[in-house]
Amino acid sequence: MAILSISIGEKYGTGTVYNLTDVKLDATEVYRFVNAPIFENNVLKWGIESIYNNVLECIRQAQVQGFDIDSLTINSWGMDYSYIDSNGNILNNPVHFKDIRTNEIYRKFPSLSLKDLYTKSGISYNQSNTIFQLADDSLSYNYENIVSFIYIADIMNYMLTGIVSTDKTLASTSGFFNDVDGFLTSFIASLGIPENIVPLVEKDVKSLGFLKPFLLQNLNLKNDVKVITGCGYSDAAAFLCFKKGSPVIITGSYNKIGRVIDEPIISQQGFSASFSNETGLDGYNFTKRTAGTHIIDECRNEWARMGKYYDDSMIDTMTKSVTPYSFLFDITSKIFSAYNTMPQKVMAISGARTDAEIIRAAYDSAMFENKFVLSELEYFSNKKFQKIYVAGPLAQNVQYCKDLANVLGIKVVSYPFDPASMGGAVIQYIEQNKFPDLGFAADFIKSKFRERVFEPEEDRTKVETAYKNYLMKKKGR
Repeated sequence: MAILSISIGEKYGTGTVYNLTDVKLDATEVYRFVNAPIFENNVLKWGIESIYNNVLECIRQAQVQGFDIDSLTINSWGMDYSYIDSNGNILNNPVHFKDIRTNEIYRKFPSLSLKDLYTKSGISYNQSNTIFQLADDSLSYNYENIVSFIYIADIMNYMLTGIVSTDKTLASTSGFFNDVDGFLTSFIASLGIPENIVPLVEKDVKSLGFLKPFLLQNLNLKNDVKVITGCGYSDAAAFLCFKKGSPVIITGSYNKIGRVIDEPIISQQGFSASFSNETGLDGYNFTKRTAGTHIIDECRNEWARMGKYYDDSMIDTMTKSVTPYSFLFDITSKIFSAYNTMPQKVMAISGARTDAEIIRAAYDSAMFENKFVLSELEYFSNKKFQKIYVAGPLAQNVQYCKDLANVLGIKVVSYPFDPASMGGAVIQYIEQNKFPDLGFAADFIKSKFRERVFEPEEDRTKVETAYKNYLMKKKGR
């Protein structure tokens, strides 16, 4: 029987069918959809009904294209959530993690100690972590009929099965959870939020339940379909595809750089460097969120509002048209915490003047920030890495991988698949006992798919000189 992995990203989602034999693992993308945020009362949110309809279309397309699926998984980003009331109603569209409501939110709640949260959860401060979104809600919400909050992937599972739960990988994005104690509810209690609104946490890979009977009929499915839970956080799912301990860059609006470790690293240095110990299926994903495409994305949004539309191919062409490393700036500057007027901010801080120069400035500066974060990861790992795996939307962009190898000065390795989607397949094969463990899964994937390796080609003196220039920018010089 085939299985279906649905991966919901911040820009688009996919439904991919997998067929496993002794000889190979076939992957067929049956549906791809745009996932665009919406505005409700001037608040940036996610449209749950739209996401749900696209999830159903993933299932429908699997059937239409001739696949009889036995099970499915859904993964998404974390942090953002909806509330469920005592009658089982979904009360709200989740607020987008980019909404301005949590900008410097910690200043409004001095009782929430960032150091205490980090020490007990292992998660570094991120203004979009669930704990800070809940803090903002506490200023205006009446919790009388609320029984739980749940994350995007959990909401989809709930709408498919009627069962409310989350898993430890998504719970870890809350900023007030650890794998030993569960949700650290004293933190939300200090905000006046009932402790019982946290969802049940599934700590193991398991069958959550079956699709509701009316869905089987509406989707014209021939057999019951299990919904498998255990790794609903897309970044955690992506890490399942790589050998434990391997350094990985997960690309996206924000990149994430890290590796899987056996025990959390909780220290003053880790706190100061903003590294997190996200709970994974086998150990902890020691990671740091860093610069991705978010500044370019917001520039494109601003330009679109002005009537200038640049597609991905145009962005690539614009990037190549400008001499590399000409307009570096500190991409971690606080001026970028608010997402409005992004082109003007880049121009002011970098000296770029044209749209192409703005794109190049953000592209190069993000690359060098990734190099800086990799050096931090090497420090905490006490080793120098000779190669790094790249996952996420940009892993299939050849020019990006070449440029990344040149900037990092080490081999960059990509696979011809989406690791978050493949991770969804991995947990289903673990549930079916076809993969005995995650180590076997990583070895199996490596043996069945050809790696694409990108070697550094550019003059190292040129790159290192530019990197030193970038570091000077970071220091404000």
